Amino acid sequence: MPESPPQIDVLTPPGRGAVAVISCTGDVAILDSSASSSPLCVARDGYPFANHAINRITFARWGAEHPEDVVVCRTSEHAFEIHCHGGRAAVERIRADLAGVIEDASTRKGSPIDERQRLLAAAWDAVSRATTLRTADLLLHQAEVAWPRALQASGRCEPAEGATFSADHPQADAPPSPEWRAQTLEWVEFGRHLTEPWTVALVGKPNAGKSSLMNALAGFQRSIVNPTPGTTRDAVTLDVAFDGWPVRLVDTAGLRDSTDELEAAGIERARGVIASADLVLHVFDATEPQPEFVEHAIPVANKIDLLPEFTWSARTATVSALTGAGIDQLIEAIVAHLIPHEPPRGLAIPIAPEHLTHLNPET
Repeated sequence: MPESPPQIDVLTPPGRGAVAVISCTGDVAILDSSASSSPLCVARDGYPFANHAINRITFARWGAEHPEDVVVCRTSEHAFEIHCHGGRAAVERIRADLAGVIEDASTRKGSPIDERQRLLAAAWDAVSRATTLRTADLLLHQAEVAWPRALQASGRCEPAEGATFSADHPQADAPPSPEWRAQTLEWVEFGRHLTEPWTVALVGKPNAGKSSLMNALAGFQRSIVNPTPGTTRDAVTLDVAFDGWPVRLVDTAGLRDSTDELEAAGIERARGVIASADLVLHVFDATEPQPEFVEHAIPVANKIDLLPEFTWSARTATVSALTGAGIDQLIEAIVAHLIPHEPPRGLAIPIAPEHLTHLNPET
């Protein structure tokens, strides 16, 4: 069996935080090396990291350009942790630097990490970025069973522990066929959203109740609610889970012509959010004439508590952000739109960029 490559994992959950923890299995001496002229990390005491005791912290500086304070701790002979600023940029920088040095060192030894190792490591890295129990379960199955099974079928790895293979299984005794590859590539967006939330944009005219609706969907007040039109000047985001699926709600500035420079900038940004969102909820005041809807949006009639009776088309969701009426039904509609189907349980799907490259090398 080939030697397992160093594994990099972010132990802290995604999102904002004061401190992040990154673990790495492998020789701590890689911190003293670099593909450039400067070491990757420099201990404040000046000693090489391999000389530091296990389970003792070391204050250090990461990177020669724009250095950052970190704390390094060797947790065993072949593992260490890096504690750094909790911002996404700092975490991604350190993870990318570690990956680059590991690959460079492996290449110099004449034993580059093979594709099998890259694909399995990428699957486990995706598991560490799950944000809900439902996506964690799906990602864990991909890392433990689906991808090892697919790679074993193509002769790239040993069977996963606990995985079984039968002669009549389409992946058990033959390399992935063009049909299998095509089927797998149908789930690219689904796989991406297991680690990145689906984006749902709330748009509409000022004072339609978008901010109130976002708060009702979230279950607490995230957006400022004010009867003055144009209160929301910039996009306000909130990560939630609907039926176990990660969703990012985006409350946008009200769509209207405005001479206010700040509000106009917010409206322009709202149009950009509409173009990139996975789903748009076009919120309108149920007491006012029905507007012309954004294309491919779900119309949402808000403030139905102000009407004694109402009749809307079947595709229009009716809610009251004030009383909570219709909120559960709207959430069900959102989930049905974003995830109309799930892939077969045993199918290996791309859950990392490395998988997409493997399945479709021409991209």
